[in-house]
Amino acid sequence: MFSIVGAGIVFAFFAIMMVLQLVFVKYMMPETKGVSLEGLSKKLINE
Repeated sequence: MFSIVGAGIVFAFFAIMMVLQLVFVKYMMPETKGVSLEGLSKKLINE
């Protein structure tokens, strides 16, 4: 892939995907600190 599009484009694609992943985790995944397994299960089922 480096030979086709260049290393800069590959790295930029990787960086953009990592930023999107960070935003997804920040806003879509529930906080689990201090939550019991049963409480987390109820929270995930209700959402």
